Amino acid sequence: MTSKASVEQMARQLLDVFAEFKLRAGQCLSIANIKMVLHERAERSMDFQRASEYAVAQGWIELQKHTWVYRLTPKGHAALADQHAAATELAAA
Repeated sequence: MTSKASVEQMARQLLDVFAEFKLRAGQCLSIANIKMVLHERAERSMDFQRASEYAVAQGWIELQKHTWVYRLTPKGHAALADQHAAATELAAA
C-alpha cells in the first residue's frame, strides 16, 4: 500500500480483514488479529487509528471497548459484498 492511500481505502482494507476470516454481520474480530493480518499483508504504512475511525463513522464496524474487539455491522457486511462484487467485475473485464 502506498503512503498516498486515502483514509477510505485504508478503512476498506481494514474491512477486508473481516472477509478474510469469513465473518458475518454481528461477529467480532480482535484489534490484535486485525493488526496482525494487516502486518502480514505488508500494509505497515496504514494509519490504523484513522482507518478504524473512518470505518466506525461509516457504520461499518463498532468498537466493543470492554473487550477491545470490532464488531462487523450489517452495513459493513453489505459494504464488503459490494467491494467484492466490484472486484469480481473488474477481474472479469
